[in-house]
Amino acid sequence: MKKLLPLLFIIVSLNAFAQRHAEDPYTSKALSFGPELLVPGKTDFKYGFGASAQVEYPFTDLVSFIGSAGYSRLYYKAAQNPDGLLGAYTVVPVKAGAKFFLDPDLHCDVEAGAAIGTNYDKKKSLAVAFSVGYVVPLTGNRGLDVSIRFDDWGKTRLRSVGLRVAYRIGW
Repeated sequence: MKKLLPLLFIIVSLNAFAQRHAEDPYTSKALSFGPELLVPGKTDFKYGFGASAQVEYPFTDLVSFIGSAGYSRLYYKAAQNPDGLLGAYTVVPVKAGAKFFLDPDLHCDVEAGAAIGTNYDKKKSLAVAFSVGYVVPLTGNRGLDVSIRFDDWGKTRLRSVGLRVAYRIGW
Protein backbone atom coordinates (compact mmCIF):
# COMPACT_ATOMS: atom_id res chain seq x y z
CA MET A 1 0.00 0.00 0.00
CA LYS A 2 2.88 2.38 0.84
CA LYS A 3 4.31 1.92 -2.67
CA LEU A 4 0.93 2.05 -4.42
CA LEU A 5 -0.02 5.51 -3.13
CA PRO A 6 3.09 7.33 -4.51
CA LEU A 7 2.71 5.47 -7.82
CA LEU A 8 -0.93 6.54 -8.06
CA PHE A 9 0.08 10.12 -7.23
CA ILE A 10 2.71 10.10 -10.02
CA ILE A 11 0.23 8.75 -12.59
CA VAL A 12 -2.42 11.35 -11.69
CA SER A 13 0.20 14.15 -11.75
CA LEU A 14 1.54 13.12 -15.15
CA ASN A 15 -1.99 12.95 -16.55
CA ALA A 16 -2.81 16.44 -15.23
CA PHE A 17 0.51 17.77 -16.59
CA ALA A 18 -0.20 16.28 -20.04
CA GLN A 19 -3.73 17.72 -20.12
CA ARG A 20 -2.51 21.17 -19.11
CA HIS A 21 0.14 21.17 -21.84
CA ALA A 22 -2.28 19.92 -24.47
CA GLU A 23 -4.42 23.01 -23.84
CA ASP A 24 -1.57 25.54 -23.89
CA PRO A 25 -1.09 26.94 -27.40
CA TYR A 26 2.65 27.43 -27.00
CA THR A 27 3.67 23.89 -26.09
CA SER A 28 3.07 22.37 -29.50
CA LYS A 29 4.39 22.87 -33.01
CA ALA A 30 2.40 25.35 -35.06
CA LEU A 31 2.02 26.81 -38.53
CA SER A 32 0.53 30.24 -39.17
CA PHE A 33 -0.14 32.06 -42.41
CA GLY A 34 -1.90 35.25 -43.34
CA PRO A 35 -1.89 38.73 -44.89
CA GLU A 36 0.16 41.74 -43.80
CA LEU A 37 -0.27 45.49 -44.08
CA LEU A 38 2.97 47.52 -44.06
CA VAL A 39 3.41 51.22 -43.28
CA PRO A 40 6.96 52.29 -44.23
CA GLY A 41 8.57 55.10 -42.30
CA LYS A 42 10.46 58.03 -43.92
CA THR A 43 11.14 56.33 -47.26
CA ASP A 44 10.07 56.58 -50.89
CA PHE A 45 7.20 54.19 -50.21
CA LYS A 46 3.66 55.02 -49.19
CA TYR A 47 2.30 51.62 -48.09
CA GLY A 48 2.68 47.93 -48.72
CA PHE A 49 0.87 44.62 -48.66
CA GLY A 50 2.10 41.09 -48.30
CA ALA A 51 1.60 37.60 -46.99
CA SER A 52 3.72 35.38 -44.79
CA ALA A 53 3.94 31.92 -43.29
CA GLN A 54 5.58 31.06 -39.99
CA VAL A 55 6.54 27.73 -38.39
CA GLU A 56 6.98 27.32 -34.62
CA TYR A 57 8.88 24.57 -32.86
CA PRO A 58 8.93 24.74 -29.03
CA PHE A 59 12.22 24.70 -27.11
CA THR A 60 10.59 25.06 -23.71
CA ASP A 61 7.12 25.91 -22.41
CA LEU A 62 7.76 29.62 -22.97
CA VAL A 63 10.23 29.79 -25.89
CA SER A 64 9.82 28.53 -29.45
CA PHE A 65 12.07 28.55 -32.50
CA ILE A 66 10.38 30.29 -35.43
CA GLY A 67 11.13 30.35 -39.12
CA SER A 68 9.24 32.60 -41.50
CA ALA A 69 9.05 33.48 -45.18
CA GLY A 70 6.90 36.01 -46.92
CA TYR A 71 6.24 38.18 -49.92
CA SER A 72 5.89 41.96 -49.56
CA ARG A 73 4.99 44.51 -52.21
CA LEU A 74 5.68 48.19 -51.45
CA TYR A 75 4.17 51.03 -53.47
CA TYR A 76 6.06 54.24 -54.21
CA LYS A 77 4.81 57.70 -53.22
CA ALA A 78 3.51 59.75 -56.15
CA ALA A 79 6.41 62.23 -55.91
CA GLN A 80 8.98 59.42 -56.34
CA ASN A 81 7.08 57.78 -59.20
CA PRO A 82 5.30 60.54 -61.20
CA ASP A 83 4.97 58.51 -64.42
CA GLY A 84 4.09 55.26 -62.71
CA LEU A 85 7.04 53.56 -64.41
CA LEU A 86 8.62 52.15 -61.27
CA GLY A 87 5.70 49.93 -60.40
CA ALA A 88 6.19 48.47 -56.96
CA TYR A 89 9.18 47.19 -55.02
CA THR A 90 8.83 43.52 -54.11
CA VAL A 91 10.76 41.74 -51.38
CA VAL A 92 10.92 38.18 -50.09
CA PRO A 93 11.92 38.21 -46.40
CA VAL A 94 13.25 34.91 -45.02
CA LYS A 95 13.94 34.94 -41.28
CA ALA A 96 14.53 32.75 -38.24
CA GLY A 97 14.35 33.61 -34.57
CA ALA A 98 12.62 33.02 -31.27
CA LYS A 99 9.10 33.52 -29.94
CA PHE A 100 8.75 34.28 -26.23
CA PHE A 101 5.37 33.68 -24.60
CA LEU A 102 4.67 36.23 -21.87
CA ASP A 103 1.23 34.71 -21.28
CA PRO A 104 -0.50 31.70 -22.88
CA ASP A 105 -1.80 34.02 -25.62
CA LEU A 106 0.58 37.02 -25.56
CA HIS A 107 3.94 36.70 -27.30
CA CYS A 108 7.01 38.67 -28.38
CA ASP A 109 9.08 37.63 -31.45
CA VAL A 110 12.66 38.42 -32.43
CA GLU A 111 13.85 37.44 -35.93
CA ALA A 112 16.82 37.98 -38.24
CA GLY A 113 17.48 36.87 -41.79
CA ALA A 114 17.55 38.20 -45.33
CA ALA A 115 15.26 40.47 -47.34
CA ILE A 116 15.71 39.59 -51.02
CA GLY A 117 14.53 42.10 -53.63
CA THR A 118 12.85 40.43 -56.59
CA ASN A 119 12.86 43.24 -59.13
CA TYR A 120 15.33 45.69 -60.68
CA ASP A 121 18.54 45.53 -58.63
CA LYS A 122 17.88 42.24 -56.76
CA LYS A 123 19.40 43.64 -53.54
CA LYS A 124 19.83 41.38 -50.56
CA SER A 125 19.69 43.00 -47.14
CA LEU A 126 19.93 41.96 -43.53
CA ALA A 127 16.39 41.79 -42.16
CA VAL A 128 15.69 42.25 -38.46
CA ALA A 129 12.18 42.14 -37.01
CA PHE A 130 10.60 42.58 -33.58
CA SER A 131 6.93 41.94 -32.96
CA VAL A 132 4.32 41.71 -30.25
CA GLY A 133 1.23 39.63 -30.80
CA TYR A 134 -1.81 38.03 -29.29
CA VAL A 135 -3.32 34.66 -30.21
CA VAL A 136 -7.11 34.76 -30.15
CA PRO A 137 -8.11 31.15 -29.37
CA LEU A 138 -10.60 29.57 -31.74
CA THR A 139 -11.52 25.89 -31.58
CA GLY A 140 -9.12 23.24 -30.33
CA ASN A 141 -5.52 24.00 -31.21
CA ARG A 142 -6.35 26.73 -33.74
CA GLY A 143 -6.24 30.46 -33.28
CA LEU A 144 -5.97 33.86 -34.88
CA ASP A 145 -2.52 35.40 -34.37
CA VAL A 146 -2.72 39.20 -34.50
CA SER A 147 0.65 40.94 -34.26
CA ILE A 148 2.31 44.29 -34.79
CA ARG A 149 5.82 44.06 -36.18
CA PHE A 150 8.73 46.46 -36.68
CA ASP A 151 10.95 45.53 -39.66
CA ASP A 152 14.35 46.94 -40.55
CA TRP A 153 15.83 45.91 -43.89
CA GLY A 154 19.42 47.17 -43.57
CA LYS A 155 20.94 48.00 -46.98
CA THR A 156 17.71 49.30 -48.44
CA ARG A 157 17.27 51.55 -45.39
CA LEU A 158 13.66 50.48 -45.26
CA ARG A 159 11.93 50.44 -41.91
CA SER A 160 8.27 49.64 -41.55
CA VAL A 161 5.58 48.86 -39.04
CA GLY A 162 3.31 46.03 -40.04
CA LEU A 163 0.06 44.45 -38.97
CA ARG A 164 -0.17 40.69 -39.45
CA VAL A 165 -3.37 38.69 -39.01
CA ALA A 166 -2.64 34.99 -39.38
CA TYR A 167 -4.55 31.75 -39.00
CA ARG A 168 -2.59 29.55 -36.58
CA ILE A 169 -2.80 25.75 -36.55
CA GLY A 170 -1.09 23.78 -33.79
CA TRP A 171 -0.32 20.06 -33.85
